[in-house]
Amino acid sequence: TINPKPGLHTMDMFRAFMRGEVKVMWTQTTNPWVSIPNLNRIKREPGDGRFLIVSDIYPTPTTEVADLVLPAAAWVEREGVFGNTERRTQHWHKAADPPGEATEDAWQIIEVARRMGMEHLFPWPEDDWHKPMYEEYRSFTLGLGKDVASYEQLEQTRGMLWPVVDGVETRYRYAAGHDPYVKKDRGVHFYKAKGYGEKAAFWIRPWHRPAEEPDDEYPFWLCTGRVLEHWHTGSMTRRVKQLHQAVKEGYVEMNRADAQRAASRRRDPCLSRSSTSPGSRTSSRWTRWTTSPRNRTTRNARSASSEPERGGDAHVQADRTSRRVAHGAGSPGGGRVLGPGQGPGPGSRGRREVDGCGPGRASGI
Repeated sequence: TINPKPGLHTMDMFRAFMRGEVKVMWTQTTNPWVSIPNLNRIKREPGDGRFLIVSDIYPTPTTEVADLVLPAAAWVEREGVFGNTERRTQHWHKAADPPGEATEDAWQIIEVARRMGMEHLFPWPEDDWHKPMYEEYRSFTLGLGKDVASYEQLEQTRGMLWPVVDGVETRYRYAAGHDPYVKKDRGVHFYKAKGYGEKAAFWIRPWHRPAEEPDDEYPFWLCTGRVLEHWHTGSMTRRVKQLHQAVKEGYVEMNRADAQRAASRRRDPCLSRSSTSPGSRTSSRWTRWTTSPRNRTTRNARSASSEPERGGDAHVQADRTSRRVAHGAGSPGGGRVLGPGQGPGPGSRGRREVDGCGPGRASGI
C-alpha cells in the first residue's frame, strides 16, 4: 500500500540527504549534480556517511560523486511505453541490445526489490515482464475516464490518445461526440472535476513577493531556459558532433537597453553572479541575442529558477566516443562500478573548465 503521508519533494530530499536524514539515494534518468540550484549545498566529501546510487548510460558529474554506478540501457535498447502531454500513449520495441551488462532502469528496480524480499509484488517472468507490468498499471485507469489502450493495441498503432474505449481513442477530451464519457446533450462536460460541480476549476491564490528581487547590487532577473539543440543537462546531446557545433557553450540573452547600460556588445564573455548562495557563481562563455546585443556584464543577478534546465553543461565538453558509464575514481564512496570496463572511462576525461568554473561548481545559464 502507498504511505498516506506524502514524502519529500525533490529539493527537500536533497537537503535531507546532505543533513544525513536520508542515508541512501538512488538517482535514475537525471543529472542533479549539474541541474540542482546552489550546487555547493550538495557538495559531497569522502566518508560523509551517505550512499548515492546512480543509473546512467554515460559518465556525468553525478556519476562522479556516486558510491555505486549501475550501467543503464538507453531508450533504443529497451522495450516500453511512454506518454505525452497530449494524452498519447505510445509503445516502442527494442532496436538494439545494450552493451556489456547494461540493463533497463525498471529491471534494476525490480531486481533490487526482489532481493529485499518483495518478489511477490513482481510475479512476472524475467524474460516477459514489460506487458504484464503495463497491464497492471492500465487496470487502474479503466472506467475512470483515463482508460489507456491495451499493450496489443499500442503495438499495432503509432500511439493512441486516452481515454480509449472499445478500441477508439479520444481526440478531444470533455467534448460530446469525441469523449465517450460525455453525453451528447452535455456539449462540454468536465466530468472529472467532481469537487467543483463538474466545471472547469481555476485556482486563485494570494500573491506573494519573490524570495529575492532585483536591487542596486543585483539589478537583473536571471531566468533559465532551453535551447533547441540540447536537452536538459546535455549528457547525451553534447556527444552529438553536429549538435555540439551548433551550440558549443552557454550564452546569455539580454534586452538591448540593459546591455547598453552595462556597456556590453555581441559575443563579449560574461560572468553572472547570484546572491542566492555566497561563493557560488554561474558562468557563461558567450552571450547571444537576436535583436539585443551581447552581454559583457559582470553585474549580479537574482535567480528566477528553481532548477536550471541546462545547468553546468555550459562547461562540459564530453568525450563523444564514450558509450557507457565505467568511471568511479575520485567518488566519495570509492566509486564502485558495476558493468563492463572497470576503471576510468574515456568519457570521464573530456570535461573542461570555463572562466575558472569547474564542472559541478556552476549551474550554467
